[in-house]
Amino acid sequence: MLVSAPPTAAVISSASSTVLQAREIRRILIRLHYLPLIPEDYLGAHGHIHKTYQWRFKIPRALQALAASDSWQDPWNPLVLGALYQFEAVHNLPIVPGGMGIRGLPLNIEKALLHAKKLIRIPGPGFW
Repeated sequence: MLVSAPPTAAVISSASSTVLQAREIRRILIRLHYLPLIPEDYLGAHGHIHKTYQWRFKIPRALQALAASDSWQDPWNPLVLGALYQFEAVHNLPIVPGGMGIRGLPLNIEKALLHAKKLIRIPGPGFW
């Protein structure tokens, strides 16, 4: 007679996978200071609250132009990807984009983003 072994704690359910939205990834990177932005809310037409971002420090004109020309909604935005790559490097994670830029990140990177609580100081303004 065969007796099946009880399930062990080592069994991981695929249902526990996390799928972060691009805006959530940006918010995490801002909160952790990998993106040097300060979120600001303002009241728009018809009482709708809109979110905008201000730079934490004075930035060079070339970077201002790049930031203005790239949509923050673009999953391949080089500023957001650069912040993500810096996060991955600091946390000894493989430096790879997701399936679509910051979308579709590997599960280990999403988990690291979700559990990162310490505000990490990035090298000074010369870093950008």
